[in-house]
Amino acid sequence: LQIDGDAHQIMFSNNPKRDAIKTNDQDAIYSDIHEKLKKAHEANRLETTIYTMVYEPDEKTVSFGVSTSEEPFFRHEYEDYPQALIDNYQTGGTIPPYEDENGTWLSAFAPIKDMKGDVVAVIQIDEIFDEFINKVNKAVMFSTMVSLVIIALIAVFLIRSIRSILLKEEAMTLRIVEQKEIIEIGRAHV
Repeated sequence: LQIDGDAHQIMFSNNPKRDAIKTNDQDAIYSDIHEKLKKAHEANRLETTIYTMVYEPDEKTVSFGVSTSEEPFFRHEYEDYPQALIDNYQTGGTIPPYEDENGTWLSAFAPIKDMKGDVVAVIQIDEIFDEFINKVNKAVMFSTMVSLVIIALIAVFLIRSIRSILLKEEAMTLRIVEQKEIIEIGRAHV
């Protein structure tokens, strides 16, 4: 997904106030980025909002930009942002589980750069940590159940094969014993 960092920066400059953009189609740049984010959101079957954020180092604030939300929360300040967001703002990364007023989160973010290569914003995706753990547990349980079914099928096949081999071996042993007895009876008559 490519977001034009220069366009994102122009949109922020042209709309300097909180809630300056109130609908997703009010600003052409906002609308374009919003549609790209929505396509990524749908393609990845995400349940949480994708959004861009801008860090203002002079004010030490992080403001929300474009989101996949039905109603923009343009330039709303991210009150209690994790320090890892600022520490890795230039490179992107993940944020280990952290708590805020809305719960425990697991996040990943990537820089949005302008034509000069300067980071002008980041795009972030969050997952509620408990829901993430539940999804992982369900995936592990599903994989475990599939593995157990496969192991059971292999075990049934092996047991049948071994039983067949043992029955054949037993039959051959009986034939050998019978032939030995016939040979011994024949020697005894000679």
